[in-house]
Amino acid sequence: MTNAATVRGNGFFAKKAPSSATLLVGEITNALKGTGLAAGQLPDPLHQEVKNVGIEAIQRGKTVYCPPAGLEALRIGASVAYEEEFGVVYDWLSQIGVRGGGKGGLSSLFETVLTQSPTPANPDYDGRNKVIIPDDQWLSYVPMVANQGHIITVPSPASQGYKMSAGDLRTAIAEHDPKIILWADPGNPTGASHTRPEIEAQNEVLADNPQLIAVSEIMYRKIMFEGKKYEHHLKVDPTLADRFILNDCFSKYSFGHMPGPRVGIVAGPSDIIKAMNGNASHSQGNANSIGQWMGVGVLFGEKIALQAMDLDGDTSAVEKLLRSNQALDEYHRLDEHYLTMAPILEGRRDMVVEKLSNAGFDVPIPDGSFYVYPDMSRFIGMKVPEGLELFGGADPAILDSINQKFGTNLKPMGGQTIKNSTDMSNLLLLHAGAGVVDGAEFNPIKASDRPSTAFRMAIVLPDEKLKAVTDRIVTVTNNLRPSIG
Repeated sequence: MTNAATVRGNGFFAKKAPSSATLLVGEITNALKGTGLAAGQLPDPLHQEVKNVGIEAIQRGKTVYCPPAGLEALRIGASVAYEEEFGVVYDWLSQIGVRGGGKGGLSSLFETVLTQSPTPANPDYDGRNKVIIPDDQWLSYVPMVANQGHIITVPSPASQGYKMSAGDLRTAIAEHDPKIILWADPGNPTGASHTRPEIEAQNEVLADNPQLIAVSEIMYRKIMFEGKKYEHHLKVDPTLADRFILNDCFSKYSFGHMPGPRVGIVAGPSDIIKAMNGNASHSQGNANSIGQWMGVGVLFGEKIALQAMDLDGDTSAVEKLLRSNQALDEYHRLDEHYLTMAPILEGRRDMVVEKLSNAGFDVPIPDGSFYVYPDMSRFIGMKVPEGLELFGGADPAILDSINQKFGTNLKPMGGQTIKNSTDMSNLLLLHAGAGVVDGAEFNPIKASDRPSTAFRMAIVLPDEKLKAVTDRIVTVTNNLRPSIG
């Protein structure tokens, strides 16, 4: 076209967060034809019953707008599920909302309860916009909070099982007067899960600080290893429910997990949830309508979900159905089925832990989730052999196109000395074709004070594929030699 114009930057100011390292590493791994170990998703995640519900939703025309707060059937279903699991009764109308995945739930919460200054809509702003997280937590927490508040990290070293102590939590609250405490259990990237005594001690701190909102990410709870029972603060003390926000999603839901449809659930006090639902009507809108019906299928199976679809529009009939003994039987049937994924991933965990430990990594054994989090401190100061080939014998020129496309500065690691987890992660990516995520990404605040020494590695691939890439990691690191001089 002769009148076509080139779009250029215009100099306007815009806040920019760095791209998610998980997604970026995945794209670069694909470009190198390596093996992706960054994303926590199973190769074929969807249960057939859930697929069938999604297909039926499309066939029945359930592709239109639904309430910004979420599909009534899914909110009712979540209320039923949480009562069964946590012993807490949530009013589905005012205390449950549906968002576009776990990220959608958190961003909705932050825009609702955090702000930088008083506004006409929030004249009683109390000046508290700090969020406490443990060290080594999900890499999106910091950039998500940055636009509205400030992150405060609490020490949670490997020696404490990557969990913050009740004493450290109490000290941080006293020093910083935060509005929110936020964590995932089991944790991402560490897989650490709290024991009942640890929860009891933290609950005492929370009970002494009623001004604090506790935000609990629970999406990995179906993946607990060695038969460990999943504990939660609300299971220990349900009276704290008016202080807790549960942030859940179906992206990590064992055999029922569906990362693509992007469906998350938030549950908590009505004043916060209603405000979040109201704000979502102006910003996020409704989550994927088809995915929401699939979420009903995740909870109750195909038969009950399709019956609820038949009753859509008759709220009382839907609620009666989902609270029936038949629906509860289906819920427990599926819940038992989902728990059978944990032993499969546990076997993969054990294989990876054994191989990497024998190769010289210090690998804490995770309690659950989709990941291991090896420490590579032993390799600091070691040298990569000169001329080490890129994975698959790739031409080094491929890095030029990758750097241009993704804005990176990757170079062959041959001849370099390993200084930190960033160097190790680049070594494994470029020379073993293993797309791990640098541990520095999981707490950039801490990483600015001292170098990170860990990386995250997903264990969701089929056994043989995971074994092959782990063997490549071992082979590459076995070639490292002490640096001389």
